[in-house]
Amino acid sequence: MVRGLKRRVIHFLEAEQHESYFADLRIRDGWPEFSDGLFYLGLKCVDPEDRLEFEELLIALSRATNQDHTSVANEVLRIGVARLLWCITFFIHRASAPYENFAYQIASNSDGAAVVSFNWDILVERALTQVNRPWSYAAGDAPTCTPVIKPHGSINWSSFAQDPGMSPLYSAWRPIAPGSTLSFDAAHPLGNPDFEEANPHLRYCLFPGDPDLPGSHPDLARLWADVAQLVTDSDKVVFIGYSLPAYDQFARAELQRLCTSRIVEVIDPCSDALAAFQSQIPHAIAIRQTFGSCQYAQKA
Repeated sequence: MVRGLKRRVIHFLEAEQHESYFADLRIRDGWPEFSDGLFYLGLKCVDPEDRLEFEELLIALSRATNQDHTSVANEVLRIGVARLLWCITFFIHRASAPYENFAYQIASNSDGAAVVSFNWDILVERALTQVNRPWSYAAGDAPTCTPVIKPHGSINWSSFAQDPGMSPLYSAWRPIAPGSTLSFDAAHPLGNPDFEEANPHLRYCLFPGDPDLPGSHPDLARLWADVAQLVTDSDKVVFIGYSLPAYDQFARAELQRLCTSRIVEVIDPCSDALAAFQSQIPHAIAIRQTFGSCQYAQKA
């Protein structure tokens, strides 16, 4: 999902000019020392030659210290990518045929297939809903429910329950799992829980550079415990379009450990991604294909 994402997000920011970051894209009156908006100054500070991709850029911005413009750039990119994903989501009235076929195959799997997604979008949930397959954000909810576990969060999750001072009046909030402080709108599970942008900082999406180790928060521990349970209970693990990025060291090590004695297939059109998998999980079967052309996106 992140390939080419930086250009798409920046183009969206410039086209939308949303009030939450409009001022940061502009040169500020009375600030002659700034030759450009704070957002662009932050980008230039960590990526002067414009070579970093989206995830590398966020990591660099997160590591920059004591610079207001890098903090601004970091925040604007996070707001922008979530708004872009919701904008795309609103125009998807129906998941495309490959995703629908994928959902049908999951729903018809007699051994009980599950999905682990590191994407923030809700396309898998939409496709499963489309084929009338119940899904859940926790492992083991019900045998007729497909678990969709998202260790990096989701654009439809909120972390308001992590603040003991917040008591929302809306009654449809549900924790994603028992005991979790992450919630989604059970009445509108595929809807934007912050449509009016009242609390964009409560949207729960982990970005490159964020603390993402299970020890950093109980909710992450729960999510990764579900990942471990699902992989351990499976004979076969299929990676589709996941590049096993070097910056995500915990995920790389954990998936390598969990997949040691499993049949592993890796489907990706990028030879570098396939090579990364085979260096970490040597027994993985590499298949150079796009998602749409792979067997899991065809009619069963």
